[in-house]
Amino acid sequence: MTRRNESSRPPTMSVIDLRYQTEPTSAGRRALHTPQAGSLLRETRKRLSMVEITVRDALPADVPFLRDALAKLNDEMETLSGAAGFRAEGFPGLNIEGCLQRDSFLIAVADEEPRGFLSIYFPYPSPDRALVRPRQMAMINTAYVLPPYRRQGIASLLLESTEAKCRTWGATGIHLGFIEGNVAAEAAYRKAGYVTTRRSMLRSLD
Repeated sequence: MTRRNESSRPPTMSVIDLRYQTEPTSAGRRALHTPQAGSLLRETRKRLSMVEITVRDALPADVPFLRDALAKLNDEMETLSGAAGFRAEGFPGLNIEGCLQRDSFLIAVADEEPRGFLSIYFPYPSPDRALVRPRQMAMINTAYVLPPYRRQGIASLLLESTEAKCRTWGATGIHLGFIEGNVAAEAAYRKAGYVTTRRSMLRSLD
């Protein structure tokens, strides 16, 4: 539900935080680089609308696509956040190259063209920022499918591949958040098994 703040109150944002629980695994992060795990990520395929969709790890050649997709995502965030009574800053300064070195991006590809992406952090929170000992939780930072290719199951396939990747890391669950009012995102996440665990609020200082 999209909410507008009354003029007498400071702008606030309600972000829904969801969590997906996975079964604990004994595999450490290095397991990601085993032939089986690499094959799982690179060979995950599903027939959607007669088009083969493949999810793979991002490559340096994907940087232009990621920059363009993030710009589109920022525009959509500004629209949604404006309706909610604040203005989202998005991710204009995201260090894509650095994220690629940490295996942080998954890319959905069809006909050799990227159609969407998802980025992950693990562990979450980062050990150097946590006030308490971090749990073995992963965090989906961003997820985006290009508008012409939505409602084809690409988001679901990205989430399935994310779960597989996080299991190889030994993660016990996955966190994510999204702007309240993003109905399509909420539906996709709930369909994938995510449940609401808390709500966050933001007060703008502009």
